[in-house]
Amino acid sequence: MRPNATATLCSDSILFCKNYAKFYLHITTICSIKIRNKKYIFAKQYQNHRIHSDINLLPSLNMKRILFLLFAIYTTVSTYSQTDYYVKDSALTMGITIIDQGIQNNQKSCKIQLKDSTFSFSPNQITEYSFGSSDKYFSKTFTINGVSRTNFLLRLDSEAPFVYYFQDEQHSTFFIEKENNKLVELTEQNYRRIIEDFTSHCSPNKEKLKFLTYSRLSFERYFSNTDYCKTKHTVYFKWGILAGAEATLPSLKSSPSNPDLKLFQFPYTYNCLFGIFVDYPIGKGNLSLHPELYIAKNGYSVSKHVTNKDYDFVSNITTANLPILLRYTASFGKLFPFINIGPTISYVLREKSYLNTATINMSSSTIMIDDNGPNRYFSSQQVGMAAGIGVEYKLNYKHALFVEARVNQQYGFQTQDFSRNNLQLIISFNL
Repeated sequence: MRPNATATLCSDSILFCKNYAKFYLHITTICSIKIRNKKYIFAKQYQNHRIHSDINLLPSLNMKRILFLLFAIYTTVSTYSQTDYYVKDSALTMGITIIDQGIQNNQKSCKIQLKDSTFSFSPNQITEYSFGSSDKYFSKTFTINGVSRTNFLLRLDSEAPFVYYFQDEQHSTFFIEKENNKLVELTEQNYRRIIEDFTSHCSPNKEKLKFLTYSRLSFERYFSNTDYCKTKHTVYFKWGILAGAEATLPSLKSSPSNPDLKLFQFPYTYNCLFGIFVDYPIGKGNLSLHPELYIAKNGYSVSKHVTNKDYDFVSNITTANLPILLRYTASFGKLFPFINIGPTISYVLREKSYLNTATINMSSSTIMIDDNGPNRYFSSQQVGMAAGIGVEYKLNYKHALFVEARVNQQYGFQTQDFSRNNLQLIISFNL
């Protein structure tokens, strides 16, 4: 691009952003508020009028300038969307600092930090406020224990219908918002029935409802993973059994305790494994902690002939393996692909290893056998890393089948001769 063209582009861009950045930021903010709360629909209509009246003021821009301007506007809006804000009389105020007083006090007032002082808004003075992109509180009038009250309620991360959480010194409860903005309390006795009525047209949500318990974390997991009638991954505690096949390659260190070990070329050996697993969800997203415990048996047998000597190495080991993995599960129709990564620890429960040498004396026609064993050539404790990719297939609302391909790289704690590399195909089923 020529220098004068660059200068023209920057000049037009700066002028455009200066004149229109606040205008577009206001449009984006008002429209997002309308989506979250229907009472701001008049503000959206007003902004539509401004859009039509101002659209002819746009300068004539080529495609490169338009893309540059869109990027500048997106960056500005994204930055402001992460800041604290409150809404008073349909006016949005941003760029402030709201003090987190804990959920019970946050429900009573919105406390603003100034440079040298603080001041507070009551639920009758403002309609909503937010700690950036995290917790959002809305002023609501509701009835609890036969008493009408007005407080800020914490809205859970959900699409419509909106669900709110309330907590005071005596108890905690939930409310669900109807189309007329009326709040209905969800008690321990009725919450499943009421939520099922709201989502009766969505068959995937009926299955997820069976895992819902009466707690804030469970509600957040349920509603954050309820996207209208789309099938999404259900976050809940799982445990089950696993079995698989394993290809193991022993890796010899550069200076083994017995130099004869360097004569051998060790191939992959194949064996089976079996064990149990636990899948514990982290937060309300698709991450989970996935530890396993499985037993594997490995057998190695290699031979080498050198001049008048035959060398044989035979080893049988049984290991207990504990991978502690972090799992991320995505949604893709009825299949849920996932990835695993994390450390793994192995403990050798039993090892019998032999290195035998047979020397042939041609002149006397005799064979001398040196039976060297059993010895320990594998470290009793090994640590390493494991990574895998797989897919979860739902059999019904509670049970699923998991298929995974995984690779392990392990190293010994002690200075034994071998470390191990594993390729695994694992099938598991949650009970």
